[in-house]
Amino acid sequence: MAIPTDGGGSEVLKRMSIPNQSSSATLVDWAQVAQTAVTNSAGTVDVPPEVIITILNIIICNSDSASRTVDIMIKNSGSPSDIQILQDQPIGAKQTFVFSDKMILRDNDQLYFIASDNNVFIHINYIYQDWS
Repeated sequence: MAIPTDGGGSEVLKRMSIPNQSSSATLVDWAQVAQTAVTNSAGTVDVPPEVIITILNIIICNSDSASRTVDIMIKNSGSPSDIQILQDQPIGAKQTFVFSDKMILRDNDQLYFIASDNNVFIHINYIYQDWS
């Protein structure tokens, strides 16, 4: 990935929402503002070439009356294994969990989520840097 030295490119604050995350894996589609389906996307799931995405925080709300868990993973099409960020993170009934550690995603990375059941809502705040 080439990063220009002439000041070219753009850096934009963005957000993404995934409603009703379930036990099916949802790959984040970086071309959408609100994920239209809670299953694998057919859109721009790989971070595009010459793009860096910095995850600022991920807000996860469990609107159900029962406790749930959530997984966050990163996969790269050039790597044989996924990177587990969170595994079975408990979220109490009617509770919110905020993952506020910064993460960097580069070209060919994919960010995805799995929840133990429906009624888990995910909101992602991030910086999208485009050096193309």
